[in-house]
Amino acid sequence: LGVGMGVVVHVLLATAGLGAVIAAHPGALTAIKWIGAGYLLVLAWKSWRAGVSDGSARGAVRPWTVIRRGAMSNLLNPKPVLFLLAFLPQFTSPAFGPIWQQLLGLGLIFMVTGTLVTMGYGIVAGWLGARLGAHLGILNRVAAVMFAALALRLVAR
Repeated sequence: LGVGMGVVVHVLLATAGLGAVIAAHPGALTAIKWIGAGYLLVLAWKSWRAGVSDGSARGAVRPWTVIRRGAMSNLLNPKPVLFLLAFLPQFTSPAFGPIWQQLLGLGLIFMVTGTLVTMGYGIVAGWLGARLGAHLGILNRVAAVMFAALALRLVAR
């Protein structure tokens, strides 16, 4: 759901033309990239410091906390706006009505399908997490390194 909320915001930004403004002003995009990289570094720090779970704490994180984290991660990622601006317009035509309505409809379809796929990933990840609990300390460190690497990659581009 957090990813879906982020996609809603990105679709609305792209539909309103704000994505084009961001694309036209590199300073705004740079600021979003640095904020996103900072958030990834926070996630890396939290993953690195996370302790090993014995499995008894399952469900200790509130669902709204997970949704908020997912939404923040997605909202601070500038690439979906640029993707939607590059991808969706090729499927529109003035013959089918106002372009903004077509973009909104296509964006909503993209949001629903993306949310369903992401929910599937979450279910599989939860199932795997329960089975890999004994190795959680190592996996947290790997995740921390990956988050930090993504942050560096985000600001290096």
